[in-house]
Amino acid sequence: MNEDIVKEQVVGRLSGKGAHAPTSAALEGVPFDKLGIIPKGSDYSIYQLAWHLILEQSEMIAYSKDTNHKGPKWPHGYWPKNSAPESEEEWNSLVKQFKEDNKTFIEMISKGNLTDELPGKVGTGHTLIRQALITADHTSYHTGQIILLRKILDCWD
Repeated sequence: MNEDIVKEQVVGRLSGKGAHAPTSAALEGVPFDKLGIIPKGSDYSIYQLAWHLILEQSEMIAYSKDTNHKGPKWPHGYWPKNSAPESEEEWNSLVKQFKEDNKTFIEMISKGNLTDELPGKVGTGHTLIRQALITADHTSYHTGQIILLRKILDCWD
């Protein structure tokens, strides 16, 4: 298969094209007072899910650039301590980080070799496409959760 076709498909998934709503749409327009609510039956708030998926994307980028990168301790380091952001500025910064990191990851995929193992990870199967597919799946999963919470909290059209 032509690698350009694969890149186009992976970039499409990461940029929100396809069968689901883009993550940026799920993150934008959430009323600030709804971000920290943990509805009955949910383990997390919109803010916590967003924080987690944004951190994972950032960690995948860092690991793909430097395989010696040491991320936060699992699982506690991958979830925020608070259920809500401290300010609207914090939330806006988080959404901005998602968009910037997403653009960075898309550029890495567009310009990189998808199937070569990452430096220092020969024999592990850790390739750029592996990292991208994990991120696309993870982001899609949590984006769906965010949209469901927004529906429950009556703030999704």
